[in-house]
Amino acid sequence: MRIKKFILAYPERIILVVALIGLFVHGVKTFNAPPDPDVERINKKLNEIKRVISTNPPLVFPEVKYLETIKSKWDKLASAPELYGGMMFRNTIPLISYAETVVAPKKVILPPIMDKLSVDPELPDRIVISWTKNTEIPIKPLAVISKYRIYRKAAGEKQDKMVTEVKPDPNVLSFAYTDTDNIQPELQYTYYITAFTDEKSDEMTDGKTESIPSVAKQTVTPEIVKLDAIATSSSEQIYMSIEKYIGGKWQKTRDYFKKGDRVGKDKFVTDYEIANITEETVNKSIDPSDPLKTVKKTFFRITLKHVKTGKEIVRETKPVTR
Repeated sequence: MRIKKFILAYPERIILVVALIGLFVHGVKTFNAPPDPDVERINKKLNEIKRVISTNPPLVFPEVKYLETIKSKWDKLASAPELYGGMMFRNTIPLISYAETVVAPKKVILPPIMDKLSVDPELPDRIVISWTKNTEIPIKPLAVISKYRIYRKAAGEKQDKMVTEVKPDPNVLSFAYTDTDNIQPELQYTYYITAFTDEKSDEMTDGKTESIPSVAKQTVTPEIVKLDAIATSSSEQIYMSIEKYIGGKWQKTRDYFKKGDRVGKDKFVTDYEIANITEETVNKSIDPSDPLKTVKKTFFRITLKHVKTGKEIVRETKPVTR
């Protein structure tokens, strides 16, 4: 009877006690609940990721600390002390994307395209080299060209040498350079060009800041002497006109020479001597309507021999009527 009177007198206390007992029983069940399989699976994956990262640390990988922070928070949320209202609160695990370290691609430097070598017969002491910037688009980015290097090799030389460096205009694609460095007559020269960059070698594909050589080209310089025979009435000697390229210009003189003489005097001396003088006679037609109507014309053929190389050239006087 006393219990009944107590319940009727204090019903709110009885309800409170029952509620507390219910919460206590629920809490005990929660503490003793088996591990959540989802939690264990995620923790296992996180531990595997952490182990892989610790054994293979990237050079730049700030996401590792972020991963550790997320795992630490998850461990706390998944543990018993973090109960809210007697129920376990589980936060959604965010998806973590691992950004790869961006490495700038290596650059390449292409050799120029050599166009031609030009030699002017009237300017035998210079060679003009022409080339074009290589605009081929490779897979890798192009390095900025800071200068071109021109190399040459003369016939008989064992090694080539750098003639000069040319700084290019970035707005121009075609270039030219005139080589006047001790150019010798009647000599073969070989040229090639490379491109050079001021960028760091570790930024280049092969670590080299100078390109491979362009395709080489060759040319032969002209003579610096012009010899012309002038008509004469004697086969013993000949009247010669001599032109020689001296000091950047052609100078001219005339004189008589006989067989065996060295052609030229003083500063006009050449490497040729008179090897032979022969008189020739031919019949020349003077009337197109009458082919048989001809006159005899005489000229002299002079053979000149180079005293160093043995090379022979032939000059003829203008034919005169006899």
